[in-house]
Amino acid sequence: MVNTLFTKIKISVAVILFCFLSMHSYASSGFQVVEKHSTIDKESKLGHFSAVVQVGENELNRFTMHRLVKLGKKSKALSPRYLKGAVIFLPGSASNFDSFLLGPKGSSVAERLALEGFEVYGYSPKTKGLDRATHSAEQLQVMQNWGIASALDDIDFIRKHATFRHAKKPVIGGYSLGGILSIAAVNQNPDKYSGLAILEAALYYEAPLSELFLPRVAALDFALSNGVYVEDQQYPLTRTAVQLYSYYPQAMSPFENSLTNSLFLQAVALTPSNPPEGEAPNYTYAAGDFINGFYFLDEQKALQLVNGFNELEALALVRDYSAAFAGDRSFTGNLHAFTQPVFSLQAGLGFGTHAEATLSLLDSADITRQLYPELGHLDVIVHKDLDTTLSTPLISWLKDQVSFTR
Repeated sequence: MVNTLFTKIKISVAVILFCFLSMHSYASSGFQVVEKHSTIDKESKLGHFSAVVQVGENELNRFTMHRLVKLGKKSKALSPRYLKGAVIFLPGSASNFDSFLLGPKGSSVAERLALEGFEVYGYSPKTKGLDRATHSAEQLQVMQNWGIASALDDIDFIRKHATFRHAKKPVIGGYSLGGILSIAAVNQNPDKYSGLAILEAALYYEAPLSELFLPRVAALDFALSNGVYVEDQQYPLTRTAVQLYSYYPQAMSPFENSLTNSLFLQAVALTPSNPPEGEAPNYTYAAGDFINGFYFLDEQKALQLVNGFNELEALALVRDYSAAFAGDRSFTGNLHAFTQPVFSLQAGLGFGTHAEATLSLLDSADITRQLYPELGHLDVIVHKDLDTTLSTPLISWLKDQVSFTR
């Protein structure tokens, strides 16, 4: 009895010491938790916990780590011992973790996974809460270094937290830009993840497609070398266009006075684009036509998504993934070392089959493809039936194909 008690005490001391050393390591490497928030929803039986993490001394250099977990008795978050494992979700461009919380309560992708017994971690990037109105050009110069490498440092902080909490390697995945960052994350640490979920994304093209992106990279390099570090037009304008479509569909568009707000948004979303502007050949945001409108896009989810857009995006980040499209292997050169299962959801009107070049680099992994030839890129995340198209296939893959390893 005494020996057993003594052993338990030693183990407890070791755990406390490990926690202390881990926290000290985060702080000494420039990561410091400066805010914590929590929401306990007894109706959905989910707890949402978040921590704002500052990197270095600059107060603008902050990201948010989220954790969504099922509640047990007395509305307390379930211990990892009762959970299947951790899944890290990374959002698309100018978006935050709330892009995985779209839809009625309890029905979103992140909530579905949490209710199935996975602990869902999320990432909201450093651009969250930044704008031109309250931040000077001098302050925003910090964004010049917010490329893929900077985001990977943030993501690795979340990975370490999830791994320590579960004593198992997490799965990482994301939509669009989040999928791009997920690919880059397993490229950087191929032995640190139990699986990879790519939701409509690619990070490598072969010639001649890759060559079409060279003009984009040259333009971004020119902008960055001349002190332009911020994209501040695209996402606020997109939000305005969707809001006008939602609230004043028959009014004339301020963007094109020959079209109504409804027709203008349809023209933007339904018209294919090609590289170097588009992310892939015939890249289309949504499926539909000008008579029937959008086929699959849920207008309320789309409005919810854009209302959560960040005002700014870092040009360094856009430059990095554009360069990868153009042939730079900085963030894909080690993908052959990743041996865990891969889930690839591909929309035929988005990245579609053009994602195959990236998947070919994951030649040591077992790849499960979920193909939707009829969908546009945006349809994937704001579909009328996200449960059928995304949540259920992803949960099945996690349960059937992924072994959360230590």
